[in-house]
Amino acid sequence: MGRNKDLIRGKVARILTSRQLALNVGSEAGVKIGMMFDVLDPKGDDIADPDTGELLGSVYRPKVRVEVVEVQDHLSVAQTYKKRRVNRGGWIFNWRYSIEYA
Repeated sequence: MGRNKDLIRGKVARILTSRQLALNVGSEAGVKIGMMFDVLDPKGDDIADPDTGELLGSVYRPKVRVEVVEVQDHLSVAQTYKKRRVNRGGWIFNWRYSIEYA
């Protein structure tokens, strides 16, 4: 329950390269070098009840995992550490840290 109060929220400001993202949050928001985030699809996968067809909710799946490699006051740079394609759109989420990606 208290976990959400510790979330860092922000957005991907720009895709710098095929492996690097600029985030609009930095050290003033609590971002530190080495933090890991998952980029999530903003739409998620809708889950419907198999019997009624009623929408039960959505599940957000990671598209790529990134690690923060540079931090400034209001900006940070994160890069993939596994070779996976960076998709446009989504949220970045990790345990106690979450960055919205529009």
